[in-house]
Amino acid sequence: MRRALRYVLALAVPALLTSSPSSAQPVLTDSLYLAHHPRVLFTPAELPVLRARIHDGGRDDEAYTYVRNYVQNIYSVLPPTTVLGPYFGLDAMPNLGLVAHLELPPNTAAMAQGKLLTLYLVNTYEPDYDEANSGLRLRSLALGYDLFFADATEAERALVRDEMVRYIEPMIGTTAYESFEYRPYLGNHSAMFGAALGLAAISLQGEAEAEQLAAALAMADRIAENLLTYQFDPGGAYNEGVLYALWTLRNLVYYFDARERFDGYSYADHATVRAVEQWLPYELLPEGGGYSHNLNDSPYLTTPFSRSTTYVDWATSKWNSGLAAWLWEHSAGTYGTDVGIMADKAGTILWHTNVPPIQPDDILPLHRVWVQRGLYHFRTGWQTTKTTIDDVVFTFHSGKFQGGHAQEDQNTFALYAYGAKFAIDHGAGGLGKESEAHNLVLVDGLGQHNAGSSIGTDGRIAEYLLGGSADYVVGDATQAYATYSEFNAPGVPFPGVDWSWGYSGANPVQHAFRRVLVVHGEASSPYIVVMDDIDKDGAPHLYQWRMHTHFGNTVNTAASPWTIEGAGAAMDVHLLHPSAESATVTTSAFENGNTDPNSTILRVTHTAIDPRFALMLVPRRGGSPSPAVTREPYPWGYACSVDWGGGVVDRLVRNDAGAAVAHENIETDALVAWVREENGVVAAYLAAGARSLVVGTNALVTVFDGPVTCEMSGSTIHIDRADAVFRFFDSGIAEVLCREQPVEFVLVGGYLVTAAATPVPNVPPPTAWTLAAHPNPFNSRTTLTYTVPADGPVTVAVFDARGARVATLVHREFRRTGDHRVEWDGRTDGNRSAASGVYFARVEQNGAYRASKMVLLK
Repeated sequence: MRRALRYVLALAVPALLTSSPSSAQPVLTDSLYLAHHPRVLFTPAELPVLRARIHDGGRDDEAYTYVRNYVQNIYSVLPPTTVLGPYFGLDAMPNLGLVAHLELPPNTAAMAQGKLLTLYLVNTYEPDYDEANSGLRLRSLALGYDLFFADATEAERALVRDEMVRYIEPMIGTTAYESFEYRPYLGNHSAMFGAALGLAAISLQGEAEAEQLAAALAMADRIAENLLTYQFDPGGAYNEGVLYALWTLRNLVYYFDARERFDGYSYADHATVRAVEQWLPYELLPEGGGYSHNLNDSPYLTTPFSRSTTYVDWATSKWNSGLAAWLWEHSAGTYGTDVGIMADKAGTILWHTNVPPIQPDDILPLHRVWVQRGLYHFRTGWQTTKTTIDDVVFTFHSGKFQGGHAQEDQNTFALYAYGAKFAIDHGAGGLGKESEAHNLVLVDGLGQHNAGSSIGTDGRIAEYLLGGSADYVVGDATQAYATYSEFNAPGVPFPGVDWSWGYSGANPVQHAFRRVLVVHGEASSPYIVVMDDIDKDGAPHLYQWRMHTHFGNTVNTAASPWTIEGAGAAMDVHLLHPSAESATVTTSAFENGNTDPNSTILRVTHTAIDPRFALMLVPRRGGSPSPAVTREPYPWGYACSVDWGGGVVDRLVRNDAGAAVAHENIETDALVAWVREENGVVAAYLAAGARSLVVGTNALVTVFDGPVTCEMSGSTIHIDRADAVFRFFDSGIAEVLCREQPVEFVLVGGYLVTAAATPVPNVPPPTAWTLAAHPNPFNSRTTLTYTVPADGPVTVAVFDARGARVATLVHREFRRTGDHRVEWDGRTDGNRSAASGVYFARVEQNGAYRASKMVLLK
């Protein structure tokens, strides 16, 4: 977190830390205190229900038995500092309170120890400008006062009330704390003291100055709302990662619950709060045990799911969530890890309900994008046990920095498959969160973030399409290489704050796009193609594509494809671009400096202008054969074929020409095209940035008003523009969807055509075109024979392999359909002799065209 502002502003307001409460507190007799308390974790009226619940079987019963034994046998013999621990009683105070009140008769020893710890906090620590620790201490003071002071003297109660007011005053009255309502300070530390403010305000209602308590409650709500607006994506994903998401909610949920008890306001009804449970399953690794992806500052080995089940416990109670019940079982239950007293046992006691678990596969899609968060997840499913791990899990991240803890690099990814960790990240720590620890491209040895901690970088999901057989996601990390974030600018969020020193570590580039194609159709196992388009400044530079794999894996780059062998699984790595002859591949060990597993780095180094790396990652179950992959370079890009056997063949075309190109039976102007054929029939395709896609004699995609990204599989076509004017070949299509919303169409002559108010141009189906060159190959001249199926303007032109126009042979209005001929003498529009090589003839009419490859030999 960013701390400099706190210390600077703290110097200006020291009097607030030593002042007396701003107004005299009311004197409460025992009867008046008992009329108000307890009311934060539960009320006296709720105790009979709680007592019954912890004796009816279930996880809450187990948690209470554990806590009661710990309170009676461990807490009771430890000194206050040890019981409070590094989090100032985060667990101890609610644990003691539950045992004190739920036992019959009440456990007076637990009550006395809770009171002692509360007074110890008062007498040992001073309020200060450490927002995290002060927030934790205020939380424990609020719970302690509410739970343990029924038999206290008025002087003791006043001492605690006054101490809470001394904490509240600087929190609601100084810029040092106010800054944490705003980005980039807004984060889990905001939740720590914001939730504590809310608990303290509720605990002290009627017992301190009303205006001050109202201000504390209002600040708690502002922090909660700002977190839900900026740090949480509307779909539930949290910018600081899983560890801090669950920690933030561990603090907020106690306030949310107390707030509903206090005045009926329900955060449980907030759409974003409800959506969090729909994100968390994607982050839970297939191996179970409460382990999470370590993107962001979330260390793998901390098992954050197991430590902070607060939110999922609460969700089972508030909206009977079966998904939360599944999360609990895979976090701390049968397939998780019980971390003992480090877990939030109190939350389980208070809220866990025996709801039947719902398997995530039943209600969640296997792929999802959180655009505001800049996060994409794909997985083949969610395991039901941790003895058989058969899932493939791929994660990609490129998002805007919103403050707090955050991974300070963009366009990185992780890949787990069949129990092996093939592409990993490195989590928290000084080295673990630097560019060299991530899976990205370095330029001249430098990455995106070279300035030190707490300097955010901005990326974004520039495009995405999720289909039935393939997904396409584009991350833009251009600004990240400049270490850019608006929150690094001077004067943000207040005048006098200056984090612009972080730009000194920048490594600006003209552009840095990472395109990811994830193929997941039923006819083959999933695989991923990672395509990088990065250029520093139009001059040659040393570019290094890097991927970290778990240190226990065996990496072999001696043969093609390269292989990574893990526990019971393997992955083929195919270098599609640049050529192996023009690049250098190396591996080396990487020590990340934290508790997470170290890695072996796979490096592909290439000196170029705009190198355009492309690697295909094909994970395989142990013993499964590799598909046959062939690669073909072109001046305009590259293409490859993936033969899975049994008649299933995939073809991938990367086209940088900006015009139509041809590879085997595919003609397209798409930037990226992927086609799956099963026994010679097109079963699925994806075309990114396309106006046309022709396979064989079928014009599968024609778009008349600009490029689209589209995908077809089964009976569905997915497109990324609902307003596109299209014509799709009808191969049994029942629906066209844009972001899962239906797009209207009509069937015309075997094609799906946009159902728009403006008529679609009267363009004949490309299957009516014919175009051939004879002789081909040719020496000096060839004759093009072509069919014009409709009246209208016709252009016949010749393009080189890069897509540049070489010669225009015909450009006129036709009033007669049928066959036509035109000769090309091998000369350009400038009357120069064309060089030997591959050319494409193209006949075009009203936006539709047909292309044919020719070879000029001299």
